[in-house]
Amino acid sequence: MTVGKNQKMEMVHGYSIWLMPEPNDGAELGKTIAALSKKLEGPVFPAHLTIQGQISEGLSSILPKFRSLSEEISPLELTTEMIGTQEAYYRALFYKIEKSAELEDLNKRARTSFRRASDPEFFPHVSLLYGSILESEKQKLLPQLETTLPQTICFTHLVLMKTQGPVDKWELVEDVELK
Repeated sequence: MTVGKNQKMEMVHGYSIWLMPEPNDGAELGKTIAALSKKLEGPVFPAHLTIQGQISEGLSSILPKFRSLSEEISPLELTTEMIGTQEAYYRALFYKIEKSAELEDLNKRARTSFRRASDPEFFPHVSLLYGSILESEKQKLLPQLETTLPQTICFTHLVLMKTQGPVDKWELVEDVELK
């Protein structure tokens, strides 16, 4: 069972750079996120893969670096490895994404641009559920999710999000379609 309305929500600060899936993949992932969030009283959020989070620079400094990153990447079709769970609020339940050379390079360039080289190791994933949820509750969901695990997810947009405060207050700053 979730902690529900009394659930302690972790707060993030600053800006984040996300890869966003193409519309069909995004819609399917969105349905899964919405259903899980409703069932376990978690927040609803857009399907995404975080390239770099917790960027605390000012927007005037971030935007040129973000735009430079977006010019150097094409759409990515990435392979899902498995469904995973963690105790971390923003990784309660997720699809683990296989590292590709292009994905690792994008993360490395973002870390360099935003001076975040000392961040924890890059862990590419698409979260399906945020929350402080008991492991036993998450384990009950795995059999059904394993039958719908997509083999690949195509990412066609790089977005800059203001991820300040609770999830429902996050804001899209800029969206670039990858070419």
